[in-house]
Amino acid sequence: TFEKLVQLAKERNSDAMAIVQLQLDLTIVQCAMGDLGSARLGLSQARMLAASRPAPDSNWKSRKADRTIETRLDAREADLLYLEGNLEGALETCERIERLAPNSISRDVAHVYIATLGALSEQNGPGLLQRAMSVCVRNLFDNTSRGLHHAALGFRVALAHAFRKQGLLDVAEVTLDQVYKDVLHYGCSERTYLALL
Repeated sequence: TFEKLVQLAKERNSDAMAIVQLQLDLTIVQCAMGDLGSARLGLSQARMLAASRPAPDSNWKSRKADRTIETRLDAREADLLYLEGNLEGALETCERIERLAPNSISRDVAHVYIATLGALSEQNGPGLLQRAMSVCVRNLFDNTSRGLHHAALGFRVALAHAFRKQGLLDVAEVTLDQVYKDVLHYGCSERTYLALL
């Protein structure tokens, strides 16, 4: 289990960043299982451990590795805030990721961003839904262009949900019908299948 991996890494005095990475992986699992208290505690521990690391070297590779860790920490924070119902906090965190590392708005970060914008659009008007659709379309085309069709399926489902919120029911239905056909033919991740339902 991930808990054992984290504990073993600590016992063996592994590199602090390796422990942070394992802790972040564990946080993903805990969020998926609905164990938000443990996820929050693990994320706090990962942040403290990451903060205690020495400043990165001045070379670009060290700075990039440092930014990657910070982005992963923020991504898990956004996910957790969304699941805790703090939509404004999740949006603020996603916007910070987008501002500091625009190319990081992909895959799971993008899904949290899209879901947050979609949920907030119900209270704050269609502007946020348009932003959600923009993030969705960008990721849909990026993944499709790179041949990552399984990842693209999730964004097609998210786009169909946005069409539905806009009242474009026929477009949403056609999109979901095609996704369903592709799922039957190629399969998909559990998250995409649950979103499709």
